[in-house]
Amino acid sequence: MRRPSLLLSLMLLLMATCCCEAKLEFVQIVFRHGDRTPIRFAPLDPNTVATWSPPEPGQLTHIGMRQHYALGKQFRQQYIDSGFISSTYDRRQVVVRSTDVDRTLQSVQSQLASLFEPKNVSNRFDTALNWIPIPVHTVPTSEDWLLRPYDHGNCPRFDQLTEELSDASEWKIMDEENSEHFKVIAQATGYPTVDL
Repeated sequence: MRRPSLLLSLMLLLMATCCCEAKLEFVQIVFRHGDRTPIRFAPLDPNTVATWSPPEPGQLTHIGMRQHYALGKQFRQQYIDSGFISSTYDRRQVVVRSTDVDRTLQSVQSQLASLFEPKNVSNRFDTALNWIPIPVHTVPTSEDWLLRPYDHGNCPRFDQLTEELSDASEWKIMDEENSEHFKVIAQATGYPTVDL
C-alpha cells in the first residue's frame, strides 16, 4: 500500500513543479565580440588592412557594432519590456564586465546603447544625444583570469587536455578526412601547412 501512495505523492509533486509559474531570478549573459577585421592576413591574401573599415587589424567593424546594437534591442525586449530589470540603468541590477580589448569594449558599448536607450528626454544628460554612458568594468589582460585564462599559460591541466585532444582518435580521423581540403587551403593561402 505504501508504493501507490509514494508514487501518487511523486506524481503530485511533479505536476505541481511543472504547473507552477516559474520566476526568473538571475540572468548571466556571456558573448563574444561582433564582426571584426582580420587579425592577420594569409601570405597570398589579395586583401590588405586598407580593405577593411576601420582599417586596423582585429578591430570591430560597423557590421559588428550593428550586430551588438541589435542584440541589445533583443535583450531590451526580453528583460526590460518584460519588467525583469529597470528601463534606466541601475547598478544594483546590472554589472557589465569586459575583456580589456578594443573590439570587446566596443561590442558591449554598442549593446548597452540600445539596451538602455533613454526613451525619456529627462533621462538624457544631453537632450540631443539619445544615449547615456553605462559603466563597463575591465582589468588589464595580464590580470584577467576570469575572461582570458588562456592568456596566462603555465596551466598544466590545460596543457594536458590540449595534448589529449590532439592525440584523440576522433581528432586524427578528422585531420585525415580533411587532408585534401587542407592542401587546397595551404595552396590558396600560402601557408606551408594547414591542419586542425
